[in-house]
Amino acid sequence: MLVQFVWSNASSLLNRSPSQVPRLVLPDELFVSIGRSLGGEVNRGLQFLQDVACGGNLKQFIVVGS
Repeated sequence: MLVQFVWSNASSLLNRSPSQVPRLVLPDELFVSIGRSLGGEVNRGLQFLQDVACGGNLKQFIVVGS
């Protein structure tokens, strides 16, 4: 990003045309699927912690808590 900024400002001093940077367009579905996957993993971890907290297994609770 710094190089692009410097080049676009220095191009007039060097009598060169500023470079054209292609626009990158990412599909919305990509971020939706990442969010779903991440949300599923978070829910799985929270379910595990809830099972440990409510399971009554003191040894497992101490191992997870430390």
